[in-house]
Amino acid sequence: MQHPLVNPSLAPCGFVFPASKERLEYSPPNCALWWVNNEVLISRLWEEINRANAPKSPPLITIIHKILPSEVTANKLEEGDFEFAGLPFLSRDIALVSTLVQWFATSVGNAFIESVISHGAKQRHDHEFVRKFNDYEKQYNLIAHLMHTCTPQCHKGLLLMRGNGHDYSQNEVTARDKAVAMGLMIWLGRAAGRAFIAEYLEQERAAWHKAYKPVAEAYAKATEG
Repeated sequence: MQHPLVNPSLAPCGFVFPASKERLEYSPPNCALWWVNNEVLISRLWEEINRANAPKSPPLITIIHKILPSEVTANKLEEGDFEFAGLPFLSRDIALVSTLVQWFATSVGNAFIESVISHGAKQRHDHEFVRKFNDYEKQYNLIAHLMHTCTPQCHKGLLLMRGNGHDYSQNEVTARDKAVAMGLMIWLGRAAGRAFIAEYLEQERAAWHKAYKPVAEAYAKATEG
């Protein structure tokens, strides 16, 4: 994968691993007017806050060049496969973080967020996301599933969790991949990360309210009297 430099964002919508990209392009048959693709919603918000002209430092710069080296010196990225704002980046890092962010808009990912926010509301620990993600990673081998690219041995269809006939042997999760995922979780536990989640949840509520409103009004009109 190579970062599409034509996009002024470090996290262009759709620059994710194949299964996630497929879901961004999905629309259900006979789509109801009220249907909203939450994964597109969060991906566009992530793209926006990682633009070169964003009002605040793009989260990916903070994660890759501040959080990762502060956790382990060996995580410092000396050379990448492209540059952004004069700094080196690896396309694989960007795709992984963006894939994880998109996952938060799935039903399982949303449950992950809600459980952390609910627990964090009482304790407000910065590492609540890290703890919860470690539990998910142990249980589901989540990073490998999200990074998975189908091979001829895979059954048709892409699912997130274990089983389902997919061949994961071709997908080797590196120490760097794990560090990058943890860097995102650390950032999410900070004020900027929590603000991002809050903004996404607000946009999600607004989008569903706007999309469902015509359906609700039509139903109310049909049941009058």
